[in-house]
Amino acid sequence: AIDNNQGMEILKKHVIEEKNNDYDAVLNVWLKFKESVNGQKLPKLKVISCASSGYSAGDYSYCKVNNIHLTNVPSALNKTVADLAIGLMIATCRQFYNRTKHQIKVGDSKEAPKDLFRYCSNPDTKDLYESTVGIVGLGLVGKQISKRLKFGFDCNVIYNNGNGKKRKDYDTEYGAVMSESFESLIKESDFVVAICPLTGSTTNL
Repeated sequence: AIDNNQGMEILKKHVIEEKNNDYDAVLNVWLKFKESVNGQKLPKLKVISCASSGYSAGDYSYCKVNNIHLTNVPSALNKTVADLAIGLMIATCRQFYNRTKHQIKVGDSKEAPKDLFRYCSNPDTKDLYESTVGIVGLGLVGKQISKRLKFGFDCNVIYNNGNGKKRKDYDTEYGAVMSESFESLIKESDFVVAICPLTGSTTNL
C-alpha cells in the first residue's frame, strides 16, 4: 500500500519526468491530480475516475478547464461514514479517549482503577440513548446517521438543511423532524452532527 504523498510522487515521475503524456484515462485513488502533474496539460487525457466518494476542488477546476470528464462514487461510503459517526458519538459519551489516555499514563499502578472514574468523569456527558441529536445537512450520509440514531438508539432526531424545505420521507423513513432554524436546532440538541459540504456558507459554521 502507498500513501497519498507516495502516490503523487509516482504520478509525477510517470507524467512529468518520463514524459508519458499518452494517457487516455487515469484511475485516481486519493490523489490530488492537478498538484501531481503541476497543472500540466495532458492532451490525450479524456477521463479521470476517482475511486472515492469525493474529489478535490483543484481537480474539478483542472478537468473543467481542460475538458476532461471527472467521475466519482458519491454513495460508496454513506453507510460506512454513518457507522463511524455513531462510533465517535459513543466514544464521546463514554470518554474513550480520556480513559485510554489516562490508563496508558498510569499503567498498572494501584491507583489506576479507583482514579480512572474521577479523572474521566464529566458532568456534561450523557448517554446517547434517547438523546436529542441535531443533524446539520441531512443528505445521503445524514439520512443514514438519522436512521441509526432513531431506530437503533431511540433518539429524537431533528435536522436543518439550510434551504427551509421539509421532506415527508425524512420524517417517516429516516425518523428525522425538521427544525425551524439552525439556531433552534443548536438550542434543542444534546449532540450536533455537522455533515454538510464545506462551502463558503458553511465555513466556520
